[in-house]
Amino acid sequence: MLKEILNQKIKDASIEDLKQKLDYQSTKKLEKSLNKFLKTETIYGWLNSGFYDLVNNAEEFLIKLCKALEIDDTQIQKELDNYANLKIEIEKFKDAYIFVNTNFKRKSEPIFALAFLESKRRISLYKDEKYLFKSRNEILNIISNEIIKDYVFNNGKLFIWGDIVNYELYLFGNLYTFTKDGKLINEKI
Repeated sequence: MLKEILNQKIKDASIEDLKQKLDYQSTKKLEKSLNKFLKTETIYGWLNSGFYDLVNNAEEFLIKLCKALEIDDTQIQKELDNYANLKIEIEKFKDAYIFVNTNFKRKSEPIFALAFLESKRRISLYKDEKYLFKSRNEILNIISNEIIKDYVFNNGKLFIWGDIVNYELYLFGNLYTFTKDGKLINEKI
C-alpha cells in the first residue's frame, strides 16, 4: 500500500524539490535512485535490495523519501516494523527443508552428477512465502499437499536416486516423516 502511494507521489513530485529535500548534489544520481526504487515491487524488496548510492542506504532513502513526500511517521514506522517482523519470520525457515528419501546406495554414479542433483532430494523451505506466519499444523498441512504434488510430479521416482520411499521434514529442530501420499507417520523432537 505504501509503495503504491510513494510511486504516485514520486511521479507527481518535482525532481528539483526532491533533490533539495533528500540532500542530493546530483540530479542524475537522484533520478537513478528513484528509478531503482520505482522498479522494486515491494517495500520489503527495496529494503532487502542492498541499495546504497553513496548518499543513502535503502532504509535511509525510504525514510527521507517518505518525509519529503509528507508521509506520516507512524505509517513509515509501521512499514519498517512489518519488514523487521517479516525478516525474522523468513529467517526461522533458514534451516528447514524436505528430504526425499529413496534409500539410495551409490554404485557407479559420478560424484558431480550426484552433487548437481542433490537439490532434487533436498527441498528448501527458506524464503517460501506460503509457510510464513502459519501455525505448526498449518505448515504440516501445506507440506502434506506439497509432498503429494511432488510424488505425482516425479511419478514416484527421483532421477538417479531411485524410487521415492518417504519424505522427511526438518522444521524448527524437529523431524517429521511423511508417507508418499502425504500422511504424517512419525514426529521426533
